[in-house]
Amino acid sequence: MNDRVDLAEVPLSAVRRVGELVFVSGQVPIDTKTGLTVEGSLTAQLSQVMANLEGVVLSVGADMADVVKTTVYMTDIRDLAEMNAAYRTHFAPGSYPARTTVQVSALAKSEWLIEIEAVVNVGQN
Repeated sequence: MNDRVDLAEVPLSAVRRVGELVFVSGQVPIDTKTGLTVEGSLTAQLSQVMANLEGVVLSVGADMADVVKTTVYMTDIRDLAEMNAAYRTHFAPGSYPARTTVQVSALAKSEWLIEIEAVVNVGQN
């Protein structure tokens, strides 16, 4: 199912800055050009989630090395090895953020397999 998601109707801030930290709301596997959920494997969805996250990080004047903490929500923790393999490619070795990974019974849309929120340090920028 690929219905469009109108994020303007969701009562949240996409990003909030508090001092030198930027809190990034959960990024989901929505292609920002089409507004549609990316179908396919966890790796395909994670790739879109990370592209969305990187877009937000860049928009606040930071880069992925400035991501200091992520929380990963997965619908099936048995996919952890697949997630780790794909996740690691989005950060330089040695600059991995602190991370919590949890399995959830469901995300906001049934076809979403993963969602990632982040904290970004913009203090050096």
